[in-house]
Amino acid sequence: MAIANLKQELDDIINAIRRPKGGDSGDDPLRRLFDKIPASFELELDQMVRELRLVQQRAPETGKYGGALYSEFVQQGDDKKLVEFAKAWIQQFKKEVQKKSTALEVRFDIDQPTHLLVTAIFKPGTTESNVFNFFSTRQKETRQALTSTGKYDDVLTRASKSQKGTEVFNIGHHVSVAEARLSVFTSMAVRSAADSGAFDHLEDKGKKLIVQTVKTSLSNLNLNIEITDNIDIYIGKDGALEGTMQIKYDAESWFKNQVLRQEEAQFGAALTNPKDQNSIINLLNEMLVKQASERLKGESASAFAKRKGSRTLEENALAILVNNPTMRKAYAKGLAKNLTSITYKPKKRNNKTSSALKYDGKRTSYKVKGGNKILPPKPKKTQQGVESGQNNLTQKAFEVRAFVNSRLTGKVKSNMGRPRLINQSGRFAESVQVVNSTALGNQIHLDYTYNPIYRVFENGGYSSNYDPRPLIEKSIRELAIQKAEAKFTLRRI
Repeated sequence: MAIANLKQELDDIINAIRRPKGGDSGDDPLRRLFDKIPASFELELDQMVRELRLVQQRAPETGKYGGALYSEFVQQGDDKKLVEFAKAWIQQFKKEVQKKSTALEVRFDIDQPTHLLVTAIFKPGTTESNVFNFFSTRQKETRQALTSTGKYDDVLTRASKSQKGTEVFNIGHHVSVAEARLSVFTSMAVRSAADSGAFDHLEDKGKKLIVQTVKTSLSNLNLNIEITDNIDIYIGKDGALEGTMQIKYDAESWFKNQVLRQEEAQFGAALTNPKDQNSIINLLNEMLVKQASERLKGESASAFAKRKGSRTLEENALAILVNNPTMRKAYAKGLAKNLTSITYKPKKRNNKTSSALKYDGKRTSYKVKGGNKILPPKPKKTQQGVESGQNNLTQKAFEVRAFVNSRLTGKVKSNMGRPRLINQSGRFAESVQVVNSTALGNQIHLDYTYNPIYRVFENGGYSSNYDPRPLIEKSIRELAIQKAEAKFTLRRI
């Protein structure tokens, strides 16, 4: 049943992310989502000149393209005009992009006369803005400014789409939408597999099988595409796509963007073509059928469901971590909540240990009939103050970890909001967890982790306000101080 559900979910994902049949780019749900994600835009002189040289014009009598711009300028000995034009474009674009925007602010990651890399991010208080349109408008203003100078009429006339200077450079996706669609599908398929239980809740197994199947399909179809998992896109409550991924645009000549890039049909066929046995969806269905047959091999479905066996070392190790006596007491007192499916107790070891007898209170003497007075043995002297204090802090560290984890998701959600990350699906907040607690001197050290998909916000590609670490550490500290009066050190692992 789980595998059948997963197959249906894969079909639902395809329907949610692909362009409707007969629709144009404006009808593409994935492109519409990409347009509103904070992104960077790169203009690099040599690349822009190379693309200008490739521009061809359509012959009116045949409707075919021909006569590369490069040969025209070389024959006339003024190829350097293309370089001058591209350099002027970069310098003018920098001026235009610095104009004030009500919703976006820009940051220059590379700022050179021949190379510009600018990132547009949301201003505090802004939750939505069309970043693609922002860059597209600045490109249009750049072209208008250069046209008004009258210095570049020959290039503008021959390099533009309509020979009137109305379209020279487009906003090109560094990774095309058609190519990114395959990575988005893979990411969403992996998440659905983990949620469905189709692989006996072995998430790594499901992920490996799905990613390998996608790569096999692309290899069989001779498509050189890199699948990335740095994606957090999902289907929202209203059926629309939501989430984020890293988006980058390039200054791309209209000819390359509209004529040379004919990938949509090819990549779309790679995903869903029912007539091609190597399409991604066909190979995934074959893999799922094989997976189902292996699970039921030699027994009925009901027998498989009822089958029992000894718990593995891995299962017992997990039980030791989440269902040990200390954690069970924390669950009972409401200090923590067991969010796993592990309710069984860890299997006890069959070895024995011995320790010295401990005596509490005053030493007393006993009279034994017919004998002398007998005293109990004196307990060994220890550094009781230091050792007991350290033991107490160690115990407190465990309690802090249990307490924090039981309330951390809600605390992170309550602390989210602009200018920090905003809570959309809850996936980020639910992934945050304290995984280790240690008493170090008079301090408590806590290690935490969260879904690595969101680490894209750590690397400076977005506003520093989007870095998840300050948000998480603020949430952990606010909870930890409710449980212990101690100094805390935190580390993301």
